[in-house]
Amino acid sequence: MASVENQVSVACLECDRPIRLQFVPDFGQIVTCPSCQAQFEVIGLDPLELDFHFEDWEDESEEDLEEDEDWEEDDNWDDDEDEDWE
Repeated sequence: MASVENQVSVACLECDRPIRLQFVPDFGQIVTCPSCQAQFEVIGLDPLELDFHFEDWEDESEEDLEEDEDWEEDDNWDDDEDEDWE
């Protein structure tokens, strides 16, 4: 990270207050708003652009994904049960 003479500033996507940085962030770096504590990922450098950071998406294991796929592909339900709701 290179330091700069002036602060780098961008508006928080959550609370719209300024996030002032003493450095030029790296692409993909996580930045936290000092006002609301929301976390953002740097997705653009010129101009500085942030997007919401989602930790859970990256941490989900392949095994969890396979379990979700099994649930979606489960054909063991009975079509006749739907008629009871009509």
